[in-house]
Amino acid sequence: MLQEVKEEFIQDCKSGMGPGELAIKYGIFYDTVYVWKKKLGLNTGPLKPKEITWVVKGDCWVCTSHKPGSTGYPSMRINGKQNLSILKLKYEEKHGKIPKGKCMLHKCDNRKCINPDHVMIGSKGDNCRDRHVKKRDCHGVKSPQHKLNKDRILFARELRESGWYYSEIAYFFGDVSVSTVTDALTGRSWMQTFGGEKNRRCYKSREATGD
Repeated sequence: MLQEVKEEFIQDCKSGMGPGELAIKYGIFYDTVYVWKKKLGLNTGPLKPKEITWVVKGDCWVCTSHKPGSTGYPSMRINGKQNLSILKLKYEEKHGKIPKGKCMLHKCDNRKCINPDHVMIGSKGDNCRDRHVKKRDCHGVKSPQHKLNKDRILFARELRESGWYYSEIAYFFGDVSVSTVTDALTGRSWMQTFGGEKNRRCYKSREATGD
């Protein structure tokens, strides 16, 4: 923290500015205000998490106070700890702790919904089956980490059929690995995009090609 910022922050705290106002002024997380106060030896008091608010739409409680975390569901930070699922917090608040080894299945599939009555408890296998039945599997362009798309794969197929090695195709695209290209062209991945059929036309064993 720069000295001038430090001095201004201390002055604002002494003037009675609240943590919410400090967070907005300095562009930091709500709980980071308490971290700064602690480092500067200021009185922090108990850390109060940001209040959870929502609006009712049908049977859903649509969260309005917190943004989605890395999982796509609303989350919050408590005492500087990692993002915690608000849906899980609301569920455990009403129904108690989730048994070890179990996970939450969302009935309504509205990711912003934090209604604890829209949660079923099941195994990881149940969750996978539920996701598959509802066609919410994170495949292809649905994956936030995807580097390929249907057009790029079709073009890669043409290159492969014209004699290019997988490594040459990966180098040509520049942002994908050899294994990503290989999996896409041999049907180990992206099968849903092409009707679940492996692309046997482009498959040549590594032994045969040395690629």
